[in-house]
Amino acid sequence: MAYTPQSWTNGAIGATPVSAARLSHMEAGISGAIARGEHMVSVRDYGAVGNGSTDDTTAIAAAYTAAAGKVLLFPVGTYKVTALPALVDGDRLVGVGPLDAEIVYAGTGTLLPLTGRQDIAIRSLGIYISGVGAKAIDLSACFQVSIDDVRIRGAHDGTTSSTYHGQK
Repeated sequence: MAYTPQSWTNGAIGATPVSAARLSHMEAGISGAIARGEHMVSVRDYGAVGNGSTDDTTAIAAAYTAAAGKVLLFPVGTYKVTALPALVDGDRLVGVGPLDAEIVYAGTGTLLPLTGRQDIAIRSLGIYISGVGAKAIDLSACFQVSIDDVRIRGAHDGTTSSTYHGQK
């Protein structure tokens, strides 16, 4: 049988076929792909290039503002930043895999300082620390923070990697 976009479904047996137009709005690599706009905002839709050399800080901040309670999606790419927006309770940062969607932090502070936060999820992302003395994540007095399938690497040592202050 020849490939036709109309033959694709959402994976359920007997499910309604997904149109080619709808497929173009779905991100591959996320289990149970969700149509963008309904529940997620892609950083690419706000100008993030993801080529590893362009500074994507401003574009990611714009996408974060537009997301306002939706998932912030990082498609395949290497996103160079000097900062990320301060996360608030309920935020979700999701990539398409730690080897395929990576944030390169060129700053010198902490990329994700999470103090007193709750219900935060960071999933399927790579984080590379290139700034001298920088930290990836600092958790303190947090509740229900989920960090799944996240690879942290880079120019860090025992004093500059992620820190967890009495988290359980």
